[in-house]
Amino acid sequence: MFEAKLQDTNVYKVRHAKAVLRTYDEGHPMRTYPYPVQAIAVGKDFALVALGGEVVIDYVLRVKKEYGPKGIVVAGYANDVMGYIPSLRVLKEGGYEGGESMIYYGPPGPWAEDVEERIFGSIHTVLKRVGKKK
Repeated sequence: MFEAKLQDTNVYKVRHAKAVLRTYDEGHPMRTYPYPVQAIAVGKDFALVALGGEVVIDYVLRVKKEYGPKGIVVAGYANDVMGYIPSLRVLKEGGYEGGESMIYYGPPGPWAEDVEERIFGSIHTVLKRVGKKK
């Protein structure tokens, strides 16, 4: 798949393919990524959820749905930027945020279908640690 992209007319796709193939040649292809999730509570009425990457709006909407619309803020770009972080909905839609943008960020592309649920597992864990309840 990446060998075929070496012939693409898009310089960014070629550069991405070369980088991914280099990781294979060096014996350390990217198969997982350590994703940062943090929460900070300020008193009982405010919590900040910090997520790595450029998360799509679905993460904010789901946090607010599960924890209530007031007193909680979700911030992306926290501690790492490895690309767009799609929800399952966006991942299935495909397109730029669903996977095409990976050529600019580095990961071999697209995230696994359980990415949203895995991240929410961590969100639930960190919010519980700081005392935020559903």
